[in-house]
Amino acid sequence: MDKLWYSICMDYIDRVVIKVQGGNGGDGCISFRRESSTPKGGPDGGDGGSGGDVFFIGDHNVLSLADFKYKKVLKAENGKHGEGSLSTGKSGSDLYIKVPLGTQIFENNVFVSEILENEQKFLVARGGQKGLGNKRFAKPDLQAPRIRTTGQEGESREFSLVLKQIADVGVVGKPNAGKSTFIKSISNAPVIIADYPFSTIKPKLATVTLYGKTLTFVDIPGLIEDSCKGKGLGYRFLQHIERCKVLLHLVDVTGQYEVDINCIRKELSEYNDVLLSKIACLCLTKIDLVTEERLNLALTNCKKIYQHIFCIDSYSKKGLDELLKFVYAKLSTEDQV
Repeated sequence: MDKLWYSICMDYIDRVVIKVQGGNGGDGCISFRRESSTPKGGPDGGDGGSGGDVFFIGDHNVLSLADFKYKKVLKAENGKHGEGSLSTGKSGSDLYIKVPLGTQIFENNVFVSEILENEQKFLVARGGQKGLGNKRFAKPDLQAPRIRTTGQEGESREFSLVLKQIADVGVVGKPNAGKSTFIKSISNAPVIIADYPFSTIKPKLATVTLYGKTLTFVDIPGLIEDSCKGKGLGYRFLQHIERCKVLLHLVDVTGQYEVDINCIRKELSEYNDVLLSKIACLCLTKIDLVTEERLNLALTNCKKIYQHIFCIDSYSKKGLDELLKFVYAKLSTEDQV
């Protein structure tokens, strides 16, 4: 793969390992009240403040985990130490770490939780408890204690974050199958359309409103033979269609469509059999460039594999309305299950 493509691709971060740490608790204070009017005022050392907690919080405006590329350790604020005159130290502020929706959280390779909704919070590290001042230890038989406790250290944990985009419909196919043109035609999303392979080098989200319902489509980089072995962009982005309820298999009808279909299905199966069990719809693209006879032959051959087939031309938008109505109906049925 070209080094420039690889460099741009790496700007899209969907897997990171980060360390989080709660703030340390502040120490308690040893102090005695000293005033001319009360020479034996007794202990007045205040408690320290508690350390801040660390939370992950979902933010729909965050699209990748790129913010963590150089921030490997994130720590909440420490609590302040206690002071005399029964002054309690200020508690440390909590730290809210914004993550994109669809982020899965793993600790020691074990799934912990996932963030699926905007402003959804998940506590990942507790702040340390506060230390106690000597006033806390005053008793009738111990009126001048020189005892205090120190604040505890905040909890420290290491997590792996994996982003799996939340989308209703996944668009898959080989390079130059017309995926980007299709996405632009149905949504006017800012996509790159070019006559070279891998014009899509990172997942693209697009929204389409149908009958008052907003549907989200995700376009992923093209699959090629032996993607499972790391060729092309490999399997790096297939995780982003795992949550989709409907998959559109876009195939260029002007080329070796049967070979392309077998390649797509094989690569999806190699990654995860579940992807083949999802509602799949074959979209034969670029139908404006073939004869009616070739198109009918392709339909006959493809019906042996797919139950749902649509012929589309994204430039003229031919066949797109029927396809979108099908997608809407299938998603509406799934939502009622």
